[in-house]
This record gives sequence, structure tokens and C-alpha cells, in this order.
Amino acid sequence: MLSQEISNITLVNGEQNNQVPVYSFEGNMYISLQHVAEALALIYNKLEDFSAIEIESEKMKLIITGRNPYVILHSKEDNKTRSIQLITSTHVIDKIIFAPMPQAIDLLSFVYEKPIVIVNPNRLMVIDDEDYINSILDISFQENETDTYLKIVTKNRIISFLEFDYDNNFTLKLKHTSLIKQEFSSITPVGLVKDIQLNNVNNNTEVNITTVSKNCFVELVKSSNDNEIYLHVFVREDSERFERESEHFKIVYRENHSHLVNHLLSSAENALLELMDLFDYNPSEKIIIATYDVSDYGFSTTTTIPQNYIRIEIEPLEPGYEVVPYNERYQWLLSHELVHIVVNDQGSGIESLLRKILGKVIPEKTNPSTVVYSLLTNYQRYTPRWYQEAIAVFIETWFSGGYGRILGNFDEMYFRTMLL
Repeated sequence: MLSQEISNITLVNGEQNNQVPVYSFEGNMYISLQHVAEALALIYNKLEDFSAIEIESEKMKLIITGRNPYVILHSKEDNKTRSIQLITSTHVIDKIIFAPMPQAIDLLSFVYEKPIVIVNPNRLMVIDDEDYINSILDISFQENETDTYLKIVTKNRIISFLEFDYDNNFTLKLKHTSLIKQEFSSITPVGLVKDIQLNNVNNNTEVNITTVSKNCFVELVKSSNDNEIYLHVFVREDSERFERESEHFKIVYRENHSHLVNHLLSSAENALLELMDLFDYNPSEKIIIATYDVSDYGFSTTTTIPQNYIRIEIEPLEPGYEVVPYNERYQWLLSHELVHIVVNDQGSGIESLLRKILGKVIPEKTNPSTVVYSLLTNYQRYTPRWYQEAIAVFIETWFSGGYGRILGNFDEMYFRTMLL
């Protein structure tokens, strides 16, 4: 990697102030592992070719390889080893290994057995005060006729946030908090809570809740006491959106779009019937169509991960399409988008097998390995744009009786200009 502009950040450890090299790359801060180890007086060893660094304390050893997102954490007490994935790969600059700062600090805190916190963008601090690390004193359920509450009491002020994972799973993260799992092993879910899991993750406590139904939701309710918090589990009120299904489709719409529903479903079924015969395709699940009215001009988009989904904006089409003939705009749009779904959702033998195990995986920037799984479970989605759009535009014109972008006035004008 080319040299970057390296600056310094101050690491305060007791009465010592140490300067540690850091640098910014694509929005992430990276920190020199060697210099942090020196500031903490930890034993470290760099391989001769500078491809890896080992940092160890009396109980733990951390092994980090250059240009690799995976690190090894080895416990000397029980001789167990585990692999941890960083948000990005480590970098090597001038024979120094840099790692993404927040995760590197968490790992080094674990090895050093004292919390290292980011005080501000220019300062790190080792915390000797045990009161800094919060601890959970009590977890209990309360319920009434309609709702369920989870009460959490800690030793000090709670810093927390709630995440919605998928379907009916929610995660409450308590920052700089620890718990002894055995103390709460007897806690039993009640009411609207189907399951509860408690875990320590990177100096934080995670409370994972699964509700009994997808219609349930969880909200965070703070108490008048800073060391007390509630999770409120309740059944959501009726949605503003309605659903209707046909043989192969489920449409999600607002009440003021209800006059379009029958036409959209019949148009979609007509187009899909022809595509199923043409491509020898059978959908494994119902295709979702969602109607929106939030833009200035109409358009449609589609995706096949993690499920087959079409979004239709029902506004008038943009002015550029005034020179494009089509027989009926919704039939035209749905024919185009359904080609993408049929082409991209076709699975080979290995794809079909992996989809049964993994589903169709969404690639995430924070978890690079998902790119590989996404390719393995939906390879066609990553074919070139010209390949994707050429098929869709050709068939949209064919299904519209010859009206479409293949034979449009705009295309004729474009090719005439190229010849002239």
C-alpha cells in the first residue's frame, strides 16, 4: 500500500502520555499495533518479513496478520484459540501493521485486562477505575394483559442502544457493561417474549430477544433512574399498508392505491406466465410488489436478495420517456422488472443447495465475507449491467407488442446521430 499521511494520537496510561501513529483511510481510522503495545508495556514480536505481529500478556496472546481481516486470540489459561473478523483488513505501511482503531482498541483492552477508551478523536485513555466498567445487578420480566416488560438494573449509569436484526429479533447493547451469565441462567421468557439470550461481546453486554410473532415490536424505555432501563414488548397496531395475494405475487399497498391492485396483479401474472414458459422458471416464493408515491416521476426497481421484490412508483413517467412508445405503462414496467427477477433468481444446482442453507445473502461492507456467500447464492445478480438491461429491454418491447425502448424514437435518433 502506498504511504499515507500518518499523524499521532495520545494514549494516556497512568502518568505516561505516549504518541501512537494513526491514519485515516476511506473513512476509517487505523492505529499502529506495535506502538500501542509499547505504550502498554506488552510483549510483542514481529515476524522477520513484517507480515504479522504477536502481542501477549500473562494470560492472552493476540496474533494479527498484515493485509488480513482475521485475527487470532489465544488464551494461555485454557489453551483455547478463536478467530475474530475485523471490519476491514489490516494495512502495512513502512513495515508497521495498522488495524481499524475501534476493534483494535477492544482487542487490546481484552489482552491488557484494563479498558482502553476513546476519549476524543485525539486521545485514548487506560481506565484504572473499576467503577468505569458497569455490571448488571438484576434482570426481570414484568407483564400485564397486553404487554411484556424486561427490566434491567445496573451498578452505574446505563449507556445503551437498541437494534432490530430481522423478522422478530431485537438486540439491546449495553456499553462497557459486563455480566456473569450463570447468575441469570434461570431467567425464563414470558408473555410476548419467546426467547432471551445474554452475552458479553467486546466489553459490552448484548441482550438478544426473540418475540412470539412478527407483529410484535420492542421499544427502549428509560427510567427516572440512570441505572435502570426497560424493554417494552408490544403488538403493533394495524399498519397503514394492506396486502393482497395472487398465485405468484403478494402486493403491499396503501389504501389510496387500492384501485390499482387488481390491474397490477393481473399484469404481473400475465408477464410472469410468459417468462416462466420462456425461461423454464418456477418461483420458489411469492414475489413481493410494493407501491409508493414519494417521487416526482414514476419508475420501478427490483432486487432478488434476500427475496424477490419489486418497488413501483406510481407517478407519471419522467419526461424523457415521452419519446418512448409503450402500450400500457404498468404492464411495461412489470415486464421489465420481472425479467430481472427471472434471470437473477434462476439457480444452478450448487446455488439452489446453498440457498436452502444460507438463503440469498446480502453483501455488507462491515462483513466482507458476505460478498463471497452472496456470489455463491445469487451469482446472476452480479453479471454486467449491459447484460441485465439488454435482456429486460428486449423482452419489455416484445411483450408490449413491439412498443418499447428497442424500437423507440429516442433509440432511432441516437443511432442516426452515430451514423451521421
